Amino acid sequence: MPQTPNTQSLILIGDSIFDNAVYVKPNERCVTDHCRALLPDWNVRLWAVDGAIAADIPTQVESDETPPNAVAVMSVGGNDALAYQELILGDMPPVVPTDLFAQLHPIIEDFRSAYTRALDAVQSRNIPLTTCTIYNGNFPEPQQAAASTGIALFNDVISRESRRRNLPVLELRDICSDPVHYANPIEPSESGGLAIAEAITDAYESTENS
Repeated sequence: MPQTPNTQSLILIGDSIFDNAVYVKPNERCVTDHCRALLPDWNVRLWAVDGAIAADIPTQVESDETPPNAVAVMSVGGNDALAYQELILGDMPPVVPTDLFAQLHPIIEDFRSAYTRALDAVQSRNIPLTTCTIYNGNFPEPQQAAASTGIALFNDVISRESRRRNLPVLELRDICSDPVHYANPIEPSESGGLAIAEAITDAYESTENS
C-alpha cells in the first residue's frame, strides 16, 4: 500500500500472540496478516518477537523508528508466566496454599517491575497504547484450572498497571475462549489470530468514530 504522511500505523508489540506466523498452517493467516486485511489503508508493523518477555519490550521499542500517526497494541506476559509452569501447573510436589502464595508473591512483583518498565518504554515514544491480558490457553484438565488461576495473578498486574495509566485493555481471556482459537496449548491459531485482529480493529475503529 502506498504510504503518505497521513497514513495510520499500527504497531504490534510483544510476543508470539502477535508473532505467530510459525504456528499457523501453510497458507493460513497469522495475526499480522489478519490486521493488514482488516485495516487495508493502515501501515501494520510487527515489532513483536516470538518468545519475548516483558523485560524485552524496551529493546523492541528502541529497535525501530516510530512511524507517524502510530498507535500500538502490546501483548506480553505469557512467557513470563510460562517460566514458572512447574509451579503454576502443579508439576512440583504438593505444597500448602500459604507456601504456594508466598512463592508466587516475589514472582508477581518482579513481573510488575518488568511490566511497568515495558509500559514506560512504549509511552516514552509517545505512542498511544492498548494493552492485552494473557489468555488462559488450551490445556487439558486439571492443568487448565491451574493455568487459569495462576495467569490471573499476572493479569492482575497488567490490568492494574494499565488502569493506573488510563490505558485501554483488550481482554484476551474473553476474545480467545474456544479451543479452535489455539494452534497448541499456548499459541493462537488462524481462528484465534482473526479474533485478536478483529478486537484490535474494533478498538481503534471505535476510537476513530468516537
